[in-house]
Amino acid sequence: MENGENSQMRTKRFAVIGDPVGHSLSPLLHRTVYKAVDFYEKIGVQASYEKQRVTPEALAAFLSDTELDGFNVTIPHKERVYALLPEARGDAALAGAVNTVVREEGRMVGYNTDMGGLLKALQSFGAEYKDAVVCVFGTGGAARGIARKAAAEGAREVRILGRSKEKAEAILPGAFLGMPTAQTLRGADLFLNATPLGMTGMTEDFADLSFLNGLPAQAFVYDLVYTPAETRLLAAARACGLRAENGLSMLVWQGLLSDALFGIAPAQTLLTPEYYGAAYAALRKELTQKK
Repeated sequence: MENGENSQMRTKRFAVIGDPVGHSLSPLLHRTVYKAVDFYEKIGVQASYEKQRVTPEALAAFLSDTELDGFNVTIPHKERVYALLPEARGDAALAGAVNTVVREEGRMVGYNTDMGGLLKALQSFGAEYKDAVVCVFGTGGAARGIARKAAAEGAREVRILGRSKEKAEAILPGAFLGMPTAQTLRGADLFLNATPLGMTGMTEDFADLSFLNGLPAQAFVYDLVYTPAETRLLAAARACGLRAENGLSMLVWQGLLSDALFGIAPAQTLLTPEYYGAAYAALRKELTQKK
């Protein structure tokens, strides 16, 4: 393209908001995708992606005043953004949380790509919600979205494991089974850790992992935590002969789904090994260098 054309090109501006947000890998993820897609050359629009710290007190004003074309949402804003936006679509209603916001015809619309990203991750490892017995450990926002998505996708049974029956019943009535034990995991196809236990920087971890002995040999263990790459939960699952993966794949898939909503490229283009592989490799390299 000629220099005169380049100087007049519009830049689509995206960001991730949160508090804190300095740790976020989202800029690396999305910039890698934009470079791989060659967005600039294909449709004549540049794309930028930044981090933006937004405190809880400033969130409402940010939503009213921002000129971003779209943004991703991380802790602690996902549920509050859902409540503040005039419209939320798709999985956002199931989760009661928003992680992606897009400017559409002058108004901000919320979506949730976390749930679809997790499902894509599971499918890439040969696992499914449909007809499966799904055990979700946790009763927070992530667990709510996972449990409801699993039920909506046709899971044969969803079991919510944790300490709070009240919170679990608010997610899916009748699904609470208490803390993970060999008995509560009996016959399960999937065990998903939707808590921060074992995450880098957390002082708490699983005190006892003997509950994994209750899982059948074909079960799949997925830990939403991806730092460290090998949590105690994953190591113990593999020691039991179970298939197990960390949450980095979910992070990448949800990012690709967000970029499809941002208009970077159609979903059928982005949700392919080429773009997944480029983003995954960039994040894995970054995480390895930070060790």
